Amino acid sequence: MKYMIIDDNVKIREIIREVVSKETDTIMEFNSGEEAFEALNYFMPDYILIDIHIKGTNGLEITKKILDKYPDIKVIIVSDYDMPSFHSVAKKFGAVKFISKDNLLLLRENIFIT
Repeated sequence: MKYMIIDDNVKIREIIREVVSKETDTIMEFNSGEEAFEALNYFMPDYILIDIHIKGTNGLEITKKILDKYPDIKVIIVSDYDMPSFHSVAKKFGAVKFISKDNLLLLRENIFIT
């Protein structure tokens, strides 16, 4: 499995990387959605973990843009905004899962149950 992590918070990227590195050594990290989207020209992940609010853009818009072009990628939203409305919007944009950053201790379990 290959993973892409998109979050402008370095600490959060480190935590997510630590979790997914148990499953793979193929991980790319980006702090902006546009940078990550460009990277899809040469790196095709199985999973993308993306924050809703990232530098320069909206994570949901990037999710839609990615899935419009690459529908087989599984996108997981990882966000501080743990409200039911965000969960349903994330699903509407094509995310397979929404994980709260408040619950990072359960991140490993939540990522791999898709």
